[in-house]
Amino acid sequence: MTDVEAPDGEVGPTLEPAPPSPDPEKGRAAKVKKEPPDPVIGIGLVVLGVLIMGIGGAATLHYVFNAGTAITIVGALVFVISVAMSSLGDRKLRPQ
Repeated sequence: MTDVEAPDGEVGPTLEPAPPSPDPEKGRAAKVKKEPPDPVIGIGLVVLGVLIMGIGGAATLHYVFNAGTAITIVGALVFVISVAMSSLGDRKLRPQ
């Protein structure tokens, strides 16, 4: 916005179009990375789930143990999916 003097003498803001950007990528929204999640996240969830299972089992808290089991399974799924996505991405980069 810039201040421009109108014909009647008043000064007010006006909207002017932005000058064209020399880089066409600058004006666009940020690109979305198509990288799979890091497998370490899945391994971390597995370790956390095993720890929770150990605490719940030692205290004979069955619901806590079951929650740890669920966290461990989710972590294993995240790990397997992220490794699979990573290997599929690598397959596209391999020369044939």
